[in-house]
Amino acid sequence: MRYAHHPAFQFTVARAIYKASLRYLSEMYATGYVVQPLPITTFSAVLKSDSVQLSWKPAVDKLEPSAFPTTYKVYTRKEDGSFDNGVLVKGTSCTLPIDADVLYRFKVVALNPGGESFPSEELSVCKVSKAKGEALVINAFDRVSSPHYFVNETEAGFVHELDYGIPYQYDLSFVGHQYEFNQSKPYKTDANPGWGASHRDTAMVIQGNTFNYPYIHGKALRDNGYSFSSCSKNAIERYYSQIHAGHFDKLSDRMDAADISPNLNNYDVVDLILGEQCDTPLFELYPANLQQALFEYIQQKKRRLIITGAYVASSKKSELFMQKGLRYALLQDAATQNGVLYAASQKMFYNLQIWPNTKQYFVQNVEALSPVDTNSETLLYYADTNLPAAITVGKKSKIVVAGFPFECIIGDESRRYLMKLLLE
Repeated sequence: MRYAHHPAFQFTVARAIYKASLRYLSEMYATGYVVQPLPITTFSAVLKSDSVQLSWKPAVDKLEPSAFPTTYKVYTRKEDGSFDNGVLVKGTSCTLPIDADVLYRFKVVALNPGGESFPSEELSVCKVSKAKGEALVINAFDRVSSPHYFVNETEAGFVHELDYGIPYQYDLSFVGHQYEFNQSKPYKTDANPGWGASHRDTAMVIQGNTFNYPYIHGKALRDNGYSFSSCSKNAIERYYSQIHAGHFDKLSDRMDAADISPNLNNYDVVDLILGEQCDTPLFELYPANLQQALFEYIQQKKRRLIITGAYVASSKKSELFMQKGLRYALLQDAATQNGVLYAASQKMFYNLQIWPNTKQYFVQNVEALSPVDTNSETLLYYADTNLPAAITVGKKSKIVVAGFPFECIIGDESRRYLMKLLLE
């Protein structure tokens, strides 16, 4: 069950069963078959004058050559409207016209004769008239996970009170907390099921990772007068890995790649979404190429890097990068009980979503931060503990780090005012 509750494992098993069924039917009826593609990767949406350049890469299924996509479909929606019926694209990029001051949202699916892939993450752009500057929103929150579990000699089980896990999109299976952890307790009846028994009094739908956070961040940026593009962290990693590996023979090749891949140096503000990303066997907080990209960016003058997430200071792998490169460290985890933040300069309170619900993913852990720099300032405090919730550090460029996910702040208006604080 530790695996069964993990969304990545669920996808792997479901796809394996699907492939096995397809092959069986193919042999039974002596016909060919094609496996549906995997979702695309390295997705980016970059503003280009009065248009947006969308680019991506196909994901290769190493176990099934037939799963390679032949075409793609790009879906668009404006603001809070519905997605359109999509447009077919033969290559791995396209350019679409956009109107000023309208927030656009995009997703892509891969197609082949076997069907269509799961949708990509959702990216957003907006070109603001008379913009104060241009921002790049990087979605680095791609983690999904099972609930917290433990195993010892006598007991084992799931402890949702510590961590509900991160469902893919939504979790429909939760009915209550486990109360029987004794592995020796046998099953007797459905009313007395023994080890693994859980309460059945809190059935609910829980929102997990919906992979659409550039829209939430971008809306707050737009409302503060900034144009913005967005991309996945894989797009940043791929671009910078090619540059530093010498994959471009000449400067013109590098410039061509920059036309469709985000170059951080082109932006006044970089907004890094870490959400509930952390170091686990399948996921990483700060991959090496992302570290390199961020470090090069903050060496420029008068740039602003905004980092928000529930585990921004918890990585042991990236501890040196956080302290020496980004100049911050962990002061304390579990930094608040009530999820209320206070901004002294604005004389405002902000509320975090700390309860499971169907409309917004929630946080069970947030961190208090400590600057590793004398040139620092505390922007936000946790109201109940008075610990630093967000700080600024840096000289050449300003680095703003918050120990909570920005997208877990409740209310569009609150997020607009909070983004104003982070930008200023």
